Parts: sequence; structure tokens; C-alpha cells
Amino acid sequence: MVIRRKVLKIGMISSQKWDDNLLIKDTLHSFKNKYENRISIITFGTNSITDSTIKKMCLAINIKYNEIPAYHSDWNAHCIEPAYKFRKPYNNKYLYMRNASMVSNIDVLVVFKKNDDESKLMDDIIKQCNKKNKKVLQISSKN
Repeated sequence: MVIRRKVLKIGMISSQKWDDNLLIKDTLHSFKNKYENRISIITFGTNSITDSTIKKMCLAINIKYNEIPAYHSDWNAHCIEPAYKFRKPYNNKYLYMRNASMVSNIDVLVVFKKNDDESKLMDDIIKQCNKKNKKVLQISSKN
């Protein structure tokens, strides 16, 4: 009998001021050590240093990686949404739609946030996770 273990889908986001890439790498290694190949990391796929660090690390240490960009962005092979949803004219609502898509596609949200950094979009996704009883793990930097 083959027992299939569920893949843990982990969303990772960061505040604009986040700059502690070593802590991101340590977090990814911890998840890899604990869950082996039973994890999938999902980011917003932005051009931020945090998202690019997460992507590079996942690919380097063989963690499944996916993205949910805003719908005014370009589609790419890492997107979990179909291509027809992308390349729309810019609209702020697409950022909130992206948040909703992230919440519906994850089991856990990891938030890398500096203590003094405020963000309506980050507050929105945390609020959505709380409404749907998704676990939120907030990691703060001392820098």
C-alpha cells in the first residue's frame, strides 16, 4: 500500500523594507529539512529582492516553486493561474484579486516583515488568511 502525503503549500510574502535574505534562506532550508519534497512555495513573483531570492533558493535546493502575480503582469511558466488572466491594463483591484488567489492556493502564509513597515496589501492578505483559518507565520528582522 502506497501512502501519499499531502504537499504543504506555503505562501511567502515580504514587506517593502525587508532586506534579510539570510533569514529567508534559513527559513527555506528549515522547511526543506522538515518536509523534504512535500512542500510547494508560492510567491507573488514580483521583481523584489525577496521574491527573487525565494525563487532562486527554491530552484537551487529543489523545492517546488510557483507564482501568483497581479493580473496586469505578464504570465510565465511558474504561474499557477492560466495565461489568459494576465496582461490586463493596470488596476489596483488586481493586487487584491492576487491576494485572494494566494489565500485560496495555500495552507500557510509566511510573512517576512520589518516591525516598522506598514502595508494595506499585506494587512489584507493576513486578514483574508485569518478569515479562512489559514495559519500565518510572521517572521521579523531585528535590522
